[in-house]
Amino acid sequence: MYTPAEVYALATEAGLKAEKAYDAEGNGWYPCGFSRIQLTGRSKLVTYLKSQGLGGKGYPKGYSVGAVGAHSQSMCRTEAICNAMASVFNEHGFEAYVRSNID
Repeated sequence: MYTPAEVYALATEAGLKAEKAYDAEGNGWYPCGFSRIQLTGRSKLVTYLKSQGLGGKGYPKGYSVGAVGAHSQSMCRTEAICNAMASVFNEHGFEAYVRSNID
């Protein structure tokens, strides 16, 4: 069993790999927008994220955390990162899904 800090580290690693793969494919920045990971309910992971100053209140409920390393307005790029991170969270028993918005 991994600690919340270890799970977040694994998710960060997966997100950065997804970002690198997205960039290597030569994908553009379009469409302009953003994505976030939505965590449902209260969990040890949410408590950890709060203690580290990562994320904030999700809308309409839950907790929301952004894509690591994504210094971009490309919705597709941040979706790739968030999908990889959410996958790790789900694999470790923390219900997570990705929310995206086009600007």
